[in-house]
Amino acid sequence: MVLQHFGLTQYPLGKGTTELWDDGVLAHLGERFDWLLHSPGVGLLTGEAGVGKTAALRRLTQALNLHRYQVIYLAETDFGRLDLYRSLALALGLEGAYRRAALWRQIKARIEELADGKNVTPLWIIDEAHNLPAEFFRDLPA
Repeated sequence: MVLQHFGLTQYPLGKGTTELWDDGVLAHLGERFDWLLHSPGVGLLTGEAGVGKTAALRRLTQALNLHRYQVIYLAETDFGRLDLYRSLALALGLEGAYRRAALWRQIKARIEELADGKNVTPLWIIDEAHNLPAEFFRDLPA
């Protein structure tokens, strides 16, 4: 009944899952993930509900050196873009400006400080990105 209600073909993986079944896809995902870490940009992971996308990303990020990467995980995406930027600012240790343009400048400056000054790469993982507002994607190139 639960599976049918949520449109799943199998039960989703729990947050405590440590062993993931790998038919070669996880290894391929790991290679792409490593490539993205060395060539910063935007990555997109898609798949059916409940197949383990979040569990796979959790596994990949747990293996990262915390002195080189700051993993920021966002699961609540059904908000406006200003709320998303504020949550990113908080995760980056910023109080966050009131206006969007000022907030955006703060975030950029903090990312540059982390990357250039501390050699730390922030890794922002947005789960359920299909709920993001269209305006968010228009801001992304900036």
